[in-house]
Amino acid sequence: MAPRPRCFAFPTRLPMLLMGLTMLLLHGCAELDTGLKKAVVMKYAHVANVRSFQATVNGTQRQLVATNPGSVWAIFDICSIDVQGNTLTGLNYSADKFIADAGSASYGAGTPGTINVASVPMPSNSADVDSALRDAFKLGPASQFLPKQFYPKLNYRVAIFVRENPPGYIGDVMALRYDGEPQVAAVVQSVSSDNPSMRDFYLNGASPPLVSACP
Repeated sequence: MAPRPRCFAFPTRLPMLLMGLTMLLLHGCAELDTGLKKAVVMKYAHVANVRSFQATVNGTQRQLVATNPGSVWAIFDICSIDVQGNTLTGLNYSADKFIADAGSASYGAGTPGTINVASVPMPSNSADVDSALRDAFKLGPASQFLPKQFYPKLNYRVAIFVRENPPGYIGDVMALRYDGEPQVAAVVQSVSSDNPSMRDFYLNGASPPLVSACP
C-alpha cells in the first residue's frame, strides 16, 4: 500500500504560524504607535570641524587647542525642531543629549577629553571651556522647554568635542542623534548641503565667523 501523504502537518502548523506572525506584527505596530506618540523631528546641518579657536578665558584672550592629534569641536546648527507626538506637551531640550557618530565611533557629553588653554591642560567639559565655546561660536541654550509646535527657524548651534581622530572618519557629515528616551523618540535628519569645513581660529583672527548652514 502506498504511504499516505502527510497533509495533516500543513493545517496543524498554519494556525500557529499565522498566530506568530500576527503577534509579531502587533508588537511592531505597538512599538511604532508608541514612537509616533512621542515623536520629535529635528533637522540639522554640520557646519565645521574646528581644531582650535580663540576666546576670552578668565578675562584674558586665549587659544584653545585639543591635545590629541585629530581632535576637533564638531559644530552643528539645529535648524528646526517639530514637536509633534500626540502625547507630548513639549520637549525638554538639552544640548548635552546630542551624540555625533563619526566613522566607527560616537562622541557626546559622556566622552570628554583634554584641551590646552594657553598651553595649560584643562578638561573639555569644564565651565571655563564651555563659556569660551559659547562666546566664540554663539551656541544655543544648554537647555530649554519647547512647547509642542513646529520651530522652522530654530538655528540653535551645538558644539560636540571629538576627543581623537575618529577611526574611519573621512571628513564627511557626521550623523547626529538625540538621546531623548524614554520621554521622546527623536528622528534627527541631516540637511547639510556639503561636507563640513575644517577650521582653525587663531589669535589674529585668521578664520572668518561660522555662517549658519541651515537652508
